Amino acid sequence: MPELTTAAYGAEFCISTQSDYVLGFINGGDSTPDQTDALFDALFDALREEVDARLPEGVSWQPRTADFLHQVGTPVPDEQEMREIFQEAWAAVESRFDSIERQIFGTLPDSVDELEVALRAIGSPVHRARVAGMLVDAGMRQMAARVRQEAIYAATRERSAQEVAELLSTGQAAIKKAITKAISEHNRRVLP
Repeated sequence: MPELTTAAYGAEFCISTQSDYVLGFINGGDSTPDQTDALFDALFDALREEVDARLPEGVSWQPRTADFLHQVGTPVPDEQEMREIFQEAWAAVESRFDSIERQIFGTLPDSVDELEVALRAIGSPVHRARVAGMLVDAGMRQMAARVRQEAIYAATRERSAQEVAELLSTGQAAIKKAITKAISEHNRRVLP
């Protein structure tokens, strides 16, 4: 069995420092603590994969100890090269962020164009027609409107109406109208 050793470059490459970067990256999101934890885990796993993929063969990052495990005699990057590897790895994780987030929070498309692509990807024409029909059904539109109103109301509990309006590229009047409808619908369902 080959003899193993480690290379250490300091706390910059330890789990706590890299975790701070991950948390800084996802801070300010609209997710629950459980969702934030799941997203953190997924992003950190992606970072570990991206770092290991950029290291020379036989070298692996050990985030808990900030060491890089390798066989004796295996050339390892110097500290500056390691920083560059981490910068490249972070760039790769950032480029995969939307995909990682969808894996955690669900697979709904982010745009109408992506929805159209997803619909067209349904293999069976009958199933594709059925799903597309549900989207144009009046009941489905009403349900989607209710979900949107409830989401806007929930968002304004953590942010100002102006911030939410800017994030959704709409006016504050539309935000206030959605909040009013969400509250009315809620009251209609829960009050006798």
